[in-house]
Amino acid sequence: MTISACLALSFGCSNSEVTTDSQVNMQIDSSEINKPGKGLVASISVPVSAVSMKEPMVVHFELANKTTAPLSVLSWGTPLESGFTREIFKVTRGGQPVQYIGRQVKRGSPTVDDFVTVATGSSVQASIDLRKGYQVDVPGEYLVTLNLPYVTTRVNDQESLQAVMTGGTASIQVRP
Repeated sequence: MTISACLALSFGCSNSEVTTDSQVNMQIDSSEINKPGKGLVASISVPVSAVSMKEPMVVHFELANKTTAPLSVLSWGTPLESGFTREIFKVTRGGQPVQYIGRQVKRGSPTVDDFVTVATGSSVQASIDLRKGYQVDVPGEYLVTLNLPYVTTRVNDQESLQAVMTGGTASIQVRP
């Protein structure tokens, strides 16, 4: 599911309505995003700062639930899915974008099994090899930023888009 260009998430809103490609109206719940330490918070890190051209470029992902209730988060299009199904990172080398070469997946409606429950105050983690989704074929410094402004959540059988607070950039040096 992609959101049209009107996803100017303006984190100051409380419930913004957006339209998906399938023309279904969903709500973005950003009511807790503006409060320090509230909402869904995503972060990335790298276990090593340098790798050779033949080594995996592992990126660790963490999604923390800082809301006041458990959330079921749709894993599709996130590192929680254990593979690339969309461009979930913005990757650059020398200031230039690195091409996404992973899959682009369109699907039907998700089932309960496609959601991961994140308890209040806890987090879920996943690791993914950047080389499996991006054209990393030249030595240099690669900067990785998470491209995840929202996730689909389910609470009491109701799906909504939940804004995600992200920040920071991970750096990986690729040696010949």
